[in-house]
Amino acid sequence: MIFKAKWVSEITIPTSFFFWKIIFFCVALYFMIYKFIHSLIYFAIFSPYGIKAALYRKRFANNFKVDPRSGRIVDDAESMEETVTSIYNNIKEIARNNVRKFENEPDHGLLGKSIVRICNRLENWVFRYFLLGFILVNILLRLVFIIIGTIALILVPLSLVLAPLYTVLCLFMCLFCYDFTVPNRH
Repeated sequence: MIFKAKWVSEITIPTSFFFWKIIFFCVALYFMIYKFIHSLIYFAIFSPYGIKAALYRKRFANNFKVDPRSGRIVDDAESMEETVTSIYNNIKEIARNNVRKFENEPDHGLLGKSIVRICNRLENWVFRYFLLGFILVNILLRLVFIIIGTIALILVPLSLVLAPLYTVLCLFMCLFCYDFTVPNRH
């Protein structure tokens, strides 16, 4: 008889061997530690909330594809992630475009254009550009991303403790409640 486990990875362990559950536990433990470490490092560095998004200046792609005409590896346009700097530049460009658009419109309304111009500049440069763009996005969002990435990197050594506990819990669940590792068992 062959024991297959799809919840860890595609592994096959012969059950004719006497200590097959111990070997299965060791293999499952290895794959759980690998999965925890890989997912935490990927989240800490390359996720949209990670260190790369906080420090990188341009948008970056998580996936790549091969250009069929040239054979070059190019960024996948659908997987482009915004960084803090690109969000800040977008807010700055929106504020500039709003001021430019306001200056090109004719005067209409109850208040004169000079009073509305002061309100427009106050909205665009103080609230939008300075408070939203500089303070919230450029400083606070960058700090939050760096803190999230650092916490995820701190959890990497803890995965050496968490993965065995998770593996033992899964094995006890398989032994005492329901064996979800073998899908075709009746």
